[in-house]
Amino acid sequence: MLFDFFDNNDNFDENTSWNNEVSTTKKFSKKEKESFLARVKKATLAEIEPTSDIVLDQGDTPGIERAVEFLGWAEVLPEFGDQIDYPKDENGIEKNVRAISVKDKITNFIEANLKGRIKYTQEQPWATPQENECEPYLFFDAKTKQLGTLNRQLLLGAGRTRFAGANGANAKLKTKEGRNLLRVELPNGKVMFFVAVIKFHDASGESAAYWEESARGLENNVNRVTEEIPQTYSNREDEYIIITNLINMKGIDLNDDSESTKRAINRILEQQKVKEHLKPEYRLELKRRAGVSQPVEILSNKDISDFFKSKGIVKFPVDKFAKRKTDESKLELLKNNPNIIDREGRIHVLQLFEGSGATGLGTIDRDYDDRVFRTVVNILRVYGKLISEVVIVGYCNKNTAEHIQKIREYKSYDLIEEKVVACMDAVNALHRGTEDVIKDSDPKHYGKKVTVKFLPQISNLDVKGQWVVV
Repeated sequence: MLFDFFDNNDNFDENTSWNNEVSTTKKFSKKEKESFLARVKKATLAEIEPTSDIVLDQGDTPGIERAVEFLGWAEVLPEFGDQIDYPKDENGIEKNVRAISVKDKITNFIEANLKGRIKYTQEQPWATPQENECEPYLFFDAKTKQLGTLNRQLLLGAGRTRFAGANGANAKLKTKEGRNLLRVELPNGKVMFFVAVIKFHDASGESAAYWEESARGLENNVNRVTEEIPQTYSNREDEYIIITNLINMKGIDLNDDSESTKRAINRILEQQKVKEHLKPEYRLELKRRAGVSQPVEILSNKDISDFFKSKGIVKFPVDKFAKRKTDESKLELLKNNPNIIDREGRIHVLQLFEGSGATGLGTIDRDYDDRVFRTVVNILRVYGKLISEVVIVGYCNKNTAEHIQKIREYKSYDLIEEKVVACMDAVNALHRGTEDVIKDSDPKHYGKKVTVKFLPQISNLDVKGQWVVV
């Protein structure tokens, strides 16, 4: 029985063979072995051994189960360069450094290590073995169920923050404060780093190196299925770093706008758990970062401000109008800002549209559409007799040229009409009489004071400096 071995750990083979390699002999104390095996036992009982399902989370992708091989558990000193190290690029620069600071999270792990609060029943850090030799460390072979040692350096793939926490704990032990925090027994006087040793293989049409890079990117992905609660989820910047690496590994040319290239990029995005409706935004940003000339101009706040200034108009301050019913007191806004109504009697309301939808090409923004309609109605309630019309000024910063054209068409022709119809239906449905309150059911008779225009963004279609009217 496996756990009989754990309970009788004197059965220790100092020369455990693994992948036809033999470790260097090194003596470890009984307490060191007991401490390590206690962690192995917890992890084994919890069944948290890293597999393709856990590390990659690619569902039923054919052959994906062969991508990750769990070799065993190891315990190393959390010091760089000997037993374990970070992966580096061809220039010797550390790869996959988080885009945001996790200093406060490292501090949490420092304290957790000293107080014995590290959990070994949740997903653990993983590393891959290398050819170069190092000082031997304790290793529990998953295949043979034998405890021994290995002397092959590991490259840390997941668990940077936890590793830094263990390293920091040893540094803190040199201080009085650190020694006062210590609540656990350290068999060799140092905090050790517990890590799963795994190996990647070619699988499902991708190389082992590709799956390893992909796994690094998925470590803290909020959409990956895992029992672990990461200290910090990856952000957009982290994701772009990994996705760019994967694109480069596959030799994908971002200048190529063919459907095959689009599908190849989408496959990477799917593997990195990017939601369907966000794929166009990611593709645009990846192209921008690669310096690829864009058919769609991404508008900054300054770009928008300059356009408004060139037209002699100002953006209407909508924050007081979007969420609640407005009253005559809002007329004070006009007294203080008379230029919010232009020379033709128009008010301009700026609105970003994304066209959310399951296909990624949807035209309805469930949040933005409701918000801008409510704003327009509230403006007309207060200023309706003073102005000629409200102009909804739309723009899109997360969409392809094709998608923007579809969004423009819907917002121009259908948005107001659909909202008006819904309001009329609601009033008539709630009316207690036998006849409809609203006799004129033709929505085209309503919304005459609302116009939709767009800022120019699409190369070779829109005219720079001119309104886009569908």
